[in-house]
Amino acid sequence: MTLEATGDQPITWSLADGSTLPDGLSLVDDEILGTPTVAGVYNFTIAAENDAGIDYRTFIMTIANPPAIITISLPDGTTGTSYSIGLVATGDTPISWQVVPSSGSETGLPPGLSLDTGTGEIHGAPTTAGTFTFSIRATNGVGYDTVPFSINILLAGGTFITGKEIGNLFITGKEVFRAYVGGVRIF
Repeated sequence: MTLEATGDQPITWSLADGSTLPDGLSLVDDEILGTPTVAGVYNFTIAAENDAGIDYRTFIMTIANPPAIITISLPDGTTGTSYSIGLVATGDTPISWQVVPSSGSETGLPPGLSLDTGTGEIHGAPTTAGTFTFSIRATNGVGYDTVPFSINILLAGGTFITGKEIGNLFITGKEVFRAYVGGVRIF
């Protein structure tokens, strides 16, 4: 932010006694420079001085806080069973939520689940077992944050196991009803 004043040159700029700029900002000549580090509303007074005298102006600066998604991971779900998890983000409200377009390798939310764009809650009853990958974006009036997630959906009554070497196994009780390794059926 560049400061301006009328009057005879040269004009020197300074913070008035007792005034401080928001953390991360500094007054350099006629400019306030830097990146603020703490959100809030700040009042400070700047003095413009030349040979004829001194003038003071008080400024009110609002430093807004963009969202930061702090949810790290999502719990597993089970087909046909109610699922609900609220995503959490810091930042100025209101925050809106969305599943962002796929990067190509992402599968999207599991079928049967949806995202509440106002609350950030993923809810529903998943209908398909598997591992589903997607990215969630939190947005407010200042900016956004996007984080990749995955959800493992287990088959009701069974266990879902994944591994590079063995592919996908669905196990219920003592029966393996679908298990293929390298094209060979496992019983």
